[in-house]
Amino acid sequence: MRSFFDLLAIPSPNSPFSGQARRTPCYPGLKAGVVGQGDSAVMNTGAPGQCTVSDWAEHVLEFHPDPTQREILDCPEPDGLLLCTRQFGKTTITAIKAAHHALSRPEAKVVVGSRSQRQSEMLVAKTAAFLRQAGVALKPAGLKTFGYTLPNGAKLYALPHSPVTTRGFDAVTLLIFDEAAVVSDELYDMATAFQAAAPNPSLWLLSSAGPQSGFFYEEWSDPRRTHWRRFKVPVDQCPRISPDFLARERLRKGEAVFRREYHCEFLAYGDQVISRELLETANSQDHKPWNGGQPLWKR
Repeated sequence: MRSFFDLLAIPSPNSPFSGQARRTPCYPGLKAGVVGQGDSAVMNTGAPGQCTVSDWAEHVLEFHPDPTQREILDCPEPDGLLLCTRQFGKTTITAIKAAHHALSRPEAKVVVGSRSQRQSEMLVAKTAAFLRQAGVALKPAGLKTFGYTLPNGAKLYALPHSPVTTRGFDAVTLLIFDEAAVVSDELYDMATAFQAAAPNPSLWLLSSAGPQSGFFYEEWSDPRRTHWRRFKVPVDQCPRISPDFLARERLRKGEAVFRREYHCEFLAYGDQVISRELLETANSQDHKPWNGGQPLWKR
């Protein structure tokens, strides 16, 4: 009898991923549903075949990604940073990645964090909607936490924004932070430990630009952190937003906010008095003072 993994045509969850985009069965016009319950549940795949995550999204979910979204969906690296314009669709494509991860990896644990539990629940709910569209029967995850359980044992959870009380998760295979630029460092530092014992864990941070501080800014701007696959998508790479709307947004928000939210620029704002660029320039050995280093006043 063919195993669950034979039917999915993928490696077991304990196998390291190859450098290629993972391929799972995809059948145009068919739902990638689940037949049976518990340990006897298997994929209702129909005819044999394989496809990338973006192909699965197109044929099963009827979601048609643009070229940039397709590249993100099919990214083979486990850790990704997505810095993008508002309304690019980052929550949608991340929910598709989460749905595919949970469906193709039995006993997976997907945990979503954000600046509020409501926002975390929205991404988990969108992931669940895609799974239902694929014909997957979901049950409440329990643990007094908003989430769902799949027939293959995979689970989805939404975290509250509470580093003190949000503990107890382990072996998290996919950890996601939505609007990471405004999530607290305390929550991030606490939650990344959830993946310590997970085989081949994956971590994705997605956000529009924020202040020149915090873990998202540090992860994005530090060139020594080479394990990340970085995606930057400013508004000129998003054809769904009209020039007329952008012109009105520039007037409404002002230049600084507009550049931050639509052009992916980390700019000083709020209680940040001195920009990071100015501090780095002042500490540089190559910095040349505008007045030649002379005192600004004489005694």
